[in-house]
Amino acid sequence: MKKTIIVVLIVALITILLAGCGGSTEETAQPDQEQATQDTASSQQAAQQQPTRGSTTGTSTDTKSKVPRELEYTKGSLPSEFEKAVEDGFVTVVAMYSDDSVSIKVSDSVDEVIESIDYKDQIKYLSYEITGKTSSSVARLTTALNVKYMPSITIIDRDKNVVFEKSGFIEKSFFSHKLFNVVYKDKSPE
Repeated sequence: MKKTIIVVLIVALITILLAGCGGSTEETAQPDQEQATQDTASSQQAAQQQPTRGSTTGTSTDTKSKVPRELEYTKGSLPSEFEKAVEDGFVTVVAMYSDDSVSIKVSDSVDEVIESIDYKDQIKYLSYEITGKTSSSVARLTTALNVKYMPSITIIDRDKNVVFEKSGFIEKSFFSHKLFNVVYKDKSPE
């Protein structure tokens, strides 16, 4: 008798919990259908607004860009020292920063790594402070490199591919390792 009462109570409790969590009553089913219709309409609208892969618009809805990827730009549109470094086949390191404390620490760390390596003749290091007075060519460079947050470090290999990008704080040893692997990519394992 006690077992029967306990089983009945458990079944009743489970029924109440299921009903309270959006069980299968008609009142709760109707809003779910409306929500599904709204979600479908929203995703269709977002798909129509996204640029196609081959489009030339400067906007992108990607939250994270793919690496490695080919660097795409129009000659003469980016800073001349950047274009020359890339065209001359150097491994190019681009640091973009603002005047906040994290940016300054990252910039100092990258400077320290670049100065301490013995293969710096194979690298061109360019850093740009992004402010309200940033030139249009540097602004186009931020777009070409898909920079969204400061500080940002990007490495472009000799084949004009973006092979590394990182926003925010970066450890010196991690950056140094990545740079070494890009410079000696055919000569050392990752």
